[in-house]
Amino acid sequence: MLNVQSDKSQNPRTPQPSKNKNNQANSDNKATPPIAQPPQGSSEPSTKTTEKPRNNHDWSKFFPDRFTDWLLVVFTGLLALFTYFLWDSTYKLWKSGEQQIVIATDAANAAKKSAEVAEKTLFAIHRPWISVKLQVGSELQFNEREATINIVAKMKNIGNSPAISTFINTTIFPLSPKRNWRNEQQKVLDGTNRMKIGPDLIGYTIFPGEEITQNIAIVLDMEDIKQSQLEIVQESKNKTIYNFIHPVLVGCAYYQFPSDMSVHKTTFMANIERIDPATGHCLAIDITRGNVPMVLLSLTQDFIGSFVD
Repeated sequence: MLNVQSDKSQNPRTPQPSKNKNNQANSDNKATPPIAQPPQGSSEPSTKTTEKPRNNHDWSKFFPDRFTDWLLVVFTGLLALFTYFLWDSTYKLWKSGEQQIVIATDAANAAKKSAEVAEKTLFAIHRPWISVKLQVGSELQFNEREATINIVAKMKNIGNSPAISTFINTTIFPLSPKRNWRNEQQKVLDGTNRMKIGPDLIGYTIFPGEEITQNIAIVLDMEDIKQSQLEIVQESKNKTIYNFIHPVLVGCAYYQFPSDMSVHKTTFMANIERIDPATGHCLAIDITRGNVPMVLLSLTQDFIGSFVD
């Protein structure tokens, strides 16, 4: 008995690992597999990766985060560009439309004017036209109150339609510084315009190509003669007595176009002078010499004061 105990004391039992420790080690071995080490002398590259140097413009962190913002910027730019082109096209279309309107207006005005010219031309071709020829019809006679003379007016229709209510309206006056043919002729026209227009208006009916003669008695008041002589003396430098007169005949032929009853006029102006038998020149009429025979009277129609409408 004593020997056995001594042996146990001399050779104590080696402690055995517990099952819990063994299980923990086994679980650690299973969780972390061993890293395979390449054999020595092997040529395979090491699996350890080296970090690449960073670029100064690293878009990897910028672009993906703002991708939608960039799309919005691009879309806005394209929309602005499209809007500009749309505005430009609309503006050019508007300008073109304005030009077309101007062209169309000009064309319409030209067509209207052409139509008016054509209408006037057609009217002028078919309307009556009255020409007036004047000549002396008697001697010039003087008395204490007046001077009288007969004038022959030949009216010819050179148009293509009849002229109705045709007559001569005229007057005579002594030319002076204060009286001129324009004012006197306007008085005749004003009096003619006040006449009633219509088929009841008295006058000749002259057919195309027909000529009618009208005798007109002209009276020149002696007071008008003296007044004209006085005005001439006042305007002259020598202030001598002036015994001459310069009779001027103004008036118009008045007629109507039966198709539309439009009124037309042919105006005239003529100078009445005395012919000098010695020289044949036309001179002012000396009232102190009395009556002037018809053969010594000259009636000259002047281009001034002559027009038609």
